Amino acid sequence: MYCTYEQYQAHGGTLPETQFDIWCPRASREIDRLTLGRAAKYQDKLTDELADACTQIIDLLHAWEDALSSSGGGAIVAAANDGISVTYGAMQESNRQRAMQVYGALQSALGADPYGLLYRGICEC
Repeated sequence: MYCTYEQYQAHGGTLPETQFDIWCPRASREIDRLTLGRAAKYQDKLTDELADACTQIIDLLHAWEDALSSSGGGAIVAAANDGISVTYGAMQESNRQRAMQVYGALQSALGADPYGLLYRGICEC
């Protein structure tokens, strides 16, 4: 896992520890997936950056899960106020939006990405 509960709280996380124990492994797997497993190799050099990314991803995944469970399986794509109209998008679009937000959080936390963790090229030069 890329952050402890103490790091999670220090980076602004608000979930209770019992929820953290559920969501942190999921967020860590997202980081591994997006970095093709390279993040673990540089964990000691990017401790704060990966903890920040993990915190952001935990909160994103948790918020998406809450939104999907309250909406019946689709994300809200449009809402009106006066007539109380809510439009839910398809699950595929929701997943795409979630993936983009998770990638954006990781990219933001890594900053200049000095070790090329997000590099998707042919070789790791």
